[in-house]
Amino acid sequence: HPFASRVEEIIASGELGTLKRVEAASCFWLPKFSDIRYDYAMAGGSLMDLGCYAVDMVRAFGGSTPEVVSAQAKLRGNQVDRAMTAELRFAG
Repeated sequence: HPFASRVEEIIASGELGTLKRVEAASCFWLPKFSDIRYDYAMAGGSLMDLGCYAVDMVRAFGGSTPEVVSAQAKLRGNQVDRAMTAELRFAG
């Protein structure tokens, strides 16, 4: 995507200094818990459905695979997250 490519160029150039923090957020209103996005058998949940894109961008901009420092889920039932927050840390 052109936006992601431009951000990667800016990071690589050092134009803004050393990357120290990346923050990402995603939100999608889904009021019906009967939606397939809440179906555990279909790999449902907020992280798998939408959050994976934010995690992918953080990993791309961070340049490596981060360590999970903390993660908190708000669950719908006992297996599917309806919301997720996480703190990730890169080496160095």
